[in-house]
Amino acid sequence: MTVVITLLASSWFVGVTVSESVYDPWCDLDGDGDIDIFDIVRMAGMYGTTGDPFADTAALEYDSGWIDIIEKRGQYFNITHNLNITDVTDIIFDMTGKVTINSEPHHNEYNPSVFNATVSGWNQIYRGTAPAYAQSVIQTTDGGYAIVGYTGTFSEPLEIDALLIKTDAEGSQLWNQTYGETIVDFAYSVVQTSPDGGYAVAGHNTNGAWLIKTDAEGNHLWNQTYGPASGDGGSSAIQTSGGGPASGDVAYSAIQTSDGGYALAGSTWSYGAGSMDFWLVKTDAEGNHLWNQTYGRDHDMEECYGVIQTTDGGYALAGNYLLIKTDAEGNHLWNNTYGTYTYSVIQTTDGGYALAGGYGDAVLIKTDVEGNHLWTQKFGGPNSDEVYSVVQTSDGAYVVTGFTMSFGTGDLPVWLIKTYGSEEAPATEQLWLAWTLSTPNTITLYRGEDDPYWNYVRVRIWTIKDPS
Repeated sequence: MTVVITLLASSWFVGVTVSESVYDPWCDLDGDGDIDIFDIVRMAGMYGTTGDPFADTAALEYDSGWIDIIEKRGQYFNITHNLNITDVTDIIFDMTGKVTINSEPHHNEYNPSVFNATVSGWNQIYRGTAPAYAQSVIQTTDGGYAIVGYTGTFSEPLEIDALLIKTDAEGSQLWNQTYGETIVDFAYSVVQTSPDGGYAVAGHNTNGAWLIKTDAEGNHLWNQTYGPASGDGGSSAIQTSGGGPASGDVAYSAIQTSDGGYALAGSTWSYGAGSMDFWLVKTDAEGNHLWNQTYGRDHDMEECYGVIQTTDGGYALAGNYLLIKTDAEGNHLWNNTYGTYTYSVIQTTDGGYALAGGYGDAVLIKTDVEGNHLWTQKFGGPNSDEVYSVVQTSDGAYVVTGFTMSFGTGDLPVWLIKTYGSEEAPATEQLWLAWTLSTPNTITLYRGEDDPYWNYVRVRIWTIKDPS
């Protein structure tokens, strides 16, 4: 079938054959030797709209209708289309705005190059026979990923086990293992050890702070607990350099350090400035305590969830709203806050940091080398979605893990997302609507804090029709 669209002849139509005001879009408008999406884009630009002219040349796959975003100034929000788009070769994105619901559309925007750049990630959902919470993810030496968390029955009678999931490079599950020593066994962090390729998992159970060592297939080799069990049943302890056992002290994160030992990070009620404070513990290769440091302010609840060893031999710790940087002995150097929960930190290839967190909405935060905020990215769906861990992949992308209530069905599934990151809307876009992220099933938009124009938005997604 040959498709035609009526247009007025114009000298702008370079390379376009116009005959009796009839225009055939199925020709090579941009002269690249292919008839593709970029020719349709050029056609739409010359026609002056990205709306109805597409109807003859592209099939409408999704239409959001008019969405009221009057209260979204200075905010990110998600549009879920559930098209599972993984190949954008023949995709057209169409975004239209209005000032009032009864006014004429004031603007049409599309940008397939942005769609190409942002949709190239993926997400995977892992569902078992019980609810599960993913707490940490790493990229393994084979290019795949290891996810740690916990799963089980969260109502009486309690039965919770630590969980370790191994995937390939595309996030497809290869195997999983569970570990249980007591009724309640939580795992919060995992590191791949060298040279054996196994894993070290940190958490806590009713016997104390907990460190598990496995082989490369996740089979249990040994485990250590630190300190006697506390009376609250879920906290843990170690023998600190200050004397007696700590009560109500929890390790949430563990790493293997450059000397072959380990560093554990968590929180303590027993030492520090008061209330709950950040806690960093250093051990040798067998898990024996070497030293520990606490960080906190009087009467503030400061809970640490993540630790890394930085390129200078020091440490960076994340938790609550904080990022703390220390030297190699754990002495405090600086700290910054970011206005939302931070659960995990990594040092990125540029020397800065990336943090996973949020509360209700999944959040990825990027900073410079001093911890100064550069950009924030939000993603997820209409319900509660949270991420607790981030890793930068070998191709420069970011992988985050957590749980989702917006995608999948039934009990809480483990959620793994790969994204290439996106900067927060710059100052020049504070009078605009910016597209900041796409996944195969969602689009994230940011409305400028001072924008008066985009009170309503309509998003459509099209695929090019076969011209034959």
